[in-house]
Amino acid sequence: EEGEEKKEDRMHVLDMQRAQRIHATLATILRLCPRGNTEIFSILASGFPFKLTSLDDQVWYAKQCLSVLRYVPTIQGAVLGLLLDKALEIDVEIKVEEGGGVAIEIDDEEDEEDEMAGLFELEMGDDKKAKKENSVVEDVKVDDMADKLDSIMLLVFQHLSACCKNDVTAPKRLYKIMSPVFDSNILTTHRCKFVQFVMFVICGFDNDI
Repeated sequence: EEGEEKKEDRMHVLDMQRAQRIHATLATILRLCPRGNTEIFSILASGFPFKLTSLDDQVWYAKQCLSVLRYVPTIQGAVLGLLLDKALEIDVEIKVEEGGGVAIEIDDEEDEEDEMAGLFELEMGDDKKAKKENSVVEDVKVDDMADKLDSIMLLVFQHLSACCKNDVTAPKRLYKIMSPVFDSNILTTHRCKFVQFVMFVICGFDNDI
């Protein structure tokens, strides 16, 4: 078990070193070919993992997107907007019920598939067992999606905090950058429950906003 942990730590270090080399290479390419700065965001957006992809992959990709801002700061608003859009996709699927319970909102096609599966299980006489298994699966789905949402939001908050740490002008600048994202994406999204608090975080860095 200890050997496995050391192996994982070693793999993590290698991944970090590989990422650093990639970023250094990309920064050099963009310095030699400035026109690439206008293309980089569309590439980042198109490659972002789907919401059902593993938590580790989503967090890793989000971190690399934020790392790009070190040498392409002009796309900060676009990258933050991208991360919040991905968080919104997860946010709207997490349904808080009247009794305080939490569930994942599924679409009509998935609902029909679940109903058909339920009918089949009823015919097989395994209704109680199926309900118990479905409940466990639902809990796992909720926890998984909630962890992804928390992780993406935490990365955004950490980035905002780092930006404002030694720059008194940063909060107002970030507020100006994020306001269009809030108005066009967050404010207009039905069932958005958590992502909007990003604006409270920004305002918390400057009482004059």
